[in-house]
Amino acid sequence: MFHLGRYMTKILAALVAASAFSFAPCRTVLAQSASLETNLVDWAAVCTFNGDLGVSVSRHFTLHLGGRYNNLRINPVSEVVTESGDHSSMEIRNRQKVGYLGIRYWPWYVYSGWWIQAKAQYIDFSNTGFGRPALKEGKGGTGGGLSAGYTVMLSKHFNLDLGAGFWAGHFKDLTIYDCPRKEWTRRTGPDNVIYPDSITIGIMYTF
Repeated sequence: MFHLGRYMTKILAALVAASAFSFAPCRTVLAQSASLETNLVDWAAVCTFNGDLGVSVSRHFTLHLGGRYNNLRINPVSEVVTESGDHSSMEIRNRQKVGYLGIRYWPWYVYSGWWIQAKAQYIDFSNTGFGRPALKEGKGGTGGGLSAGYTVMLSKHFNLDLGAGFWAGHFKDLTIYDCPRKEWTRRTGPDNVIYPDSITIGIMYTF
């Protein structure tokens, strides 16, 4: 079976190695250039904790280590009836454990203007979406993502980071249940996927 995750991870590793080797003389000059960022879109998505640490390795490249975590459930009093006739509370959940390592290219200068990013990412998730009782769970997801965006300098240390992208990879198990009680399984098993990812409206602090 062709694994998208392994293929894209190898590409990312090659890009990281190439950037580090090519711009080694610049490291001492930019050793103190770094950033901390949080994404407001993730906080709005059922209060998902998230963070990103960036370190510049040259005038045009930064390395990024980050992740997202959510273990919350919201259970309104209202009830719905599923297609299978099951009465379940309209549970809203956006549980996830995500970790990634990425490299970002800045055509003009790090932390300013347009950028494009590649990353290797691991993800486990369990979500219901909004307005529907079905539950989707993915375990052991590995793969790579591409995203692009624009960063606006707000002040000496604060930036507004805007971007969007997609993630492609392989889940060891991807299961869809009829409801959060997991009484009826619509499908289960390993699967290759391509998902929208990294919709970003972030506040970045540089130092």
